[in-house]
Amino acid sequence: MNIDLHKTEDTEPNWDVWQEIMPRYQQTVRELAEKYQAIFVPLQQLFNEACERAEASFWIYDGVHPTAAGHQLIADQWLAIVKQYDEVAWFEARK
Repeated sequence: MNIDLHKTEDTEPNWDVWQEIMPRYQQTVRELAEKYQAIFVPLQQLFNEACERAEASFWIYDGVHPTAAGHQLIADQWLAIVKQYDEVAWFEARK
């Protein structure tokens, strides 16, 4: 799963630092998923779009860690991505 970031009162004081390091973290997660043949679940765009419907703190209370509503977004996204994979083929490819 991807790591997402949004500006809240907790991330705002060091926003420049967060914006610099988070893309590297996100890329590392993507590379690890590829290396270990894991299913990658992108989250940043999902949360970007959610933040157009409600304040970032509704989804991610401190700019990084999700609220219950944010966890629901993650769960729904995880299910949507995982359902795209043919279970048998995915497991066979990992052997």
